[in-house]
Amino acid sequence: MHLTAVLDFEAMAWDSVCVDVANTCSTLLMWSGLDGLGERIEAVVTIYEHSAGVDFERMDVQTAMLAHWFCHYWNWRDRLQFGEFGHEVKGRLCYRVFSVLSYLANGGGAS
Repeated sequence: MHLTAVLDFEAMAWDSVCVDVANTCSTLLMWSGLDGLGERIEAVVTIYEHSAGVDFERMDVQTAMLAHWFCHYWNWRDRLQFGEFGHEVKGRLCYRVFSVLSYLANGGGAS
């Protein structure tokens, strides 16, 4: 018996494993600064599938990556609506949504 897990401290919640894997993929996309991101993201998904004995639809992982940033965007947008701080954060989140959309428009790691 073995345990395979993704530790997702940013968005801890009872949710699909696909969401946690997608958050790891988003982390690679946004902050790693590595080359070959499509292949690296695919490797994360494939390794998790093999280790955990599950299969992911790639479109589900990609959708979860995008949904993650839309959720953060709307959260900060709502804060701004009620006069709270965060204009610069909202701007960064727009860029994050754009980054995922660009990644997907360029094939999302598809060979």
